[in-house]
Amino acid sequence: MFRKISKLEFEELTQVLNESRRVEFKPPFDWKSKENGDINQKERFVRALISMSNTPQGGRVIIGYQEKGRELIEAPLTKEQWMSFVLIEEVEMFVDSFVTEKISFSVREYSSNEDRYFLIFEVEEFEELPNLCKKDSQSKNQLIKGFLYARTIKAPYSSIPAGEREFREIVRLAMKKQNQIAEGIVSRKEKRDDKKVFEKIIDESQI
Repeated sequence: MFRKISKLEFEELTQVLNESRRVEFKPPFDWKSKENGDINQKERFVRALISMSNTPQGGRVIIGYQEKGRELIEAPLTKEQWMSFVLIEEVEMFVDSFVTEKISFSVREYSSNEDRYFLIFEVEEFEELPNLCKKDSQSKNQLIKGFLYARTIKAPYSSIPAGEREFREIVRLAMKKQNQIAEGIVSRKEKRDDKKVFEKIIDESQI
């Protein structure tokens, strides 16, 4: 099960209902549903996780809000929708099936009653190399093989194929991590130099 948070903690997380570079809100959906609408939302959610993992310091994706005009309003998951996420290993396997590396995240939940649930996914920054998308989504153009997804540096914030500024930022971050490995700051068996890091990202991406 997910770690439950208090009403106060949840209010602190959602006191500003605006998306930022490190916070994205998503509407409710059933993880196990085969309906086209749920599959589309599921793949949009995966894109958000990939983008957050490629963003410095990672970020947060909150399920349980939807857009109404220019505002975000509460749209909690039902108990049935919430239950579809309980086997988190299945969620992790599905998410990882889309990326070249691995996405690390933890999940917290808030429930105001038995049929009003919110899920908060805390996504970590990529560990060594950025997460490239390695296969196409079922929904057209939601996820495209070879694309490097990231959160936009400037508002309006969204999860998109990395532009030049985002791409350069990701490459710099990957190179910094390789330097740390080489200097022994981070303990890893495999070491790659800056040139190889850059070449690997270029070779595997659709840049």
